[in-house]
Amino acid sequence: MVIKKDFKAEKIAYRERKNEMLETAKKELKKSFSWSFFGKAFVVTLGTGVFLFFVIQAGGFLQTRLEDLIRNRFSTQLKEQEKTNTATQGTPKTYQYMQESAPGTSPATTPREPDFNVVTPVSPMQKKEELVSTSFSDLFSGVGRINQDDTTMYHDRIATAYTFAPKFKWERRFSSLFDETQLVALDAAGRDVRCIRGKCLFQKNISLSFNGQEIMLPVEVRDKKIETVSIGTLSSRWVVGVVVAAGGEYEGWVFSFDGERYEKVFGEANTPFVSKYKGTLGFGGIDDDWIAIYGGYEGIAFRIRSGAPFENISNFFGYRMMGEGFHPVILRAENGRVVRWYVFSITDEKPRLLKLSQNPQTGKIEGILDYAPGIFISTFKKASFNILSSSEDGVVLGGLMTTQGNAQEIWELTDGGYAYPQAAEVVSVNLNNYPAEVRHATVVESELYADGNAVEYYLSNNGDDWVRAELGREVTFPNPSGTRLLWRARFIPNAETSNPPFFDRIRVDYKVKFL
Repeated sequence: MVIKKDFKAEKIAYRERKNEMLETAKKELKKSFSWSFFGKAFVVTLGTGVFLFFVIQAGGFLQTRLEDLIRNRFSTQLKEQEKTNTATQGTPKTYQYMQESAPGTSPATTPREPDFNVVTPVSPMQKKEELVSTSFSDLFSGVGRINQDDTTMYHDRIATAYTFAPKFKWERRFSSLFDETQLVALDAAGRDVRCIRGKCLFQKNISLSFNGQEIMLPVEVRDKKIETVSIGTLSSRWVVGVVVAAGGEYEGWVFSFDGERYEKVFGEANTPFVSKYKGTLGFGGIDDDWIAIYGGYEGIAFRIRSGAPFENISNFFGYRMMGEGFHPVILRAENGRVVRWYVFSITDEKPRLLKLSQNPQTGKIEGILDYAPGIFISTFKKASFNILSSSEDGVVLGGLMTTQGNAQEIWELTDGGYAYPQAAEVVSVNLNNYPAEVRHATVVESELYADGNAVEYYLSNNGDDWVRAELGREVTFPNPSGTRLLWRARFIPNAETSNPPFFDRIRVDYKVKFL
């Protein structure tokens, strides 16, 4: 039996089933796609919302914590802000001194309102504080916080200190008994020659020769990286300085030389001359009392005395005094108990002349003076000095000056000491820049070499009433509503002293109540 198939009908039926299956698949696919897309979109939206919620909550928490931290550290911030505040208001020229009195005393006059150059916003938390402590220090590197109208002390801006005004004469000599052979200066060949009783030590670059014969450097430095070599003279022997590079720093070695052998003074484990700046060592004095100075960007200086510990006088040779560094030479002038030291430079284009003051009672060096503003003019590019005479009236230095045109001129400096007034003082401007009443203050520190001269400190919170202050003792101002802070240091000379005071730093702590 034969079965006949209707292929045409099957084909039509297959096409219909295929179309039906395609339509069903499209509907399912569309349904599946729509659910997946919107489901995912819903999940993403929900997650983003939760994330933003937690970010906002965390931000509020951090803001609260930050505000608490600011409040808790307010006192510390006051101290940091005080360092950058600049006060320009002066103090009245009329004032009265008062002994410290009990709180509540009425002021003599109504206190003048301060000029607030920098006003710190006060939060409610700060206003609740009864008293806030802050501090002020002045190194006298400038005069922005000094009342220059009332200050009568001499300000040495290079030494950054206050002292009495120097007395000296600076005169050109067209004819003189000046002996140029006694000067310390590099010759035309760049050699430094130092002679003692007809025997001479020569130095050029890093080589030495003695009486015309080349000599070796000390054995301790021969295998090192030598940067500079220098020489100096004392009474009966020479001094040799060698600066070597070691481990990113520079070390200064110092040797005594008697014409035959070296003796180490400073070096390696016991050297105090270690600097990050390259420099040249300079020397001067007598056998049992001399000074060594490292002439780098920042100076290092020691005084060497027989039978005494080395005296560190580096604090007098900061970067301002060194003027980026020079080759120093030291001169010593003695008349009885009075000893004066002079330091000058033999470096081209860096003429310098400094004076160190020595206390005749203790023998310590207690001050420094820079002569540059009074004697060096722009036409001088080089200077060499020597001591011509020393007496009770003063010291006379002879100077060979080289001008920018290479002409040489002979000048003389007569050092007459200092002008001693009946009294002199340094007065500050208003130091309180906060909207607050100044209730208490203390002169905490004062770096001062008085050399027998008397000093008195005074404090004021209104500029009119001044309370005597003792170093380290807190003062309570009789007028609690004063909103200013001023200090005054008054110096009364001692006629028996040969040196003035040397005042180079003060620190005042004070307590305020915010308005």
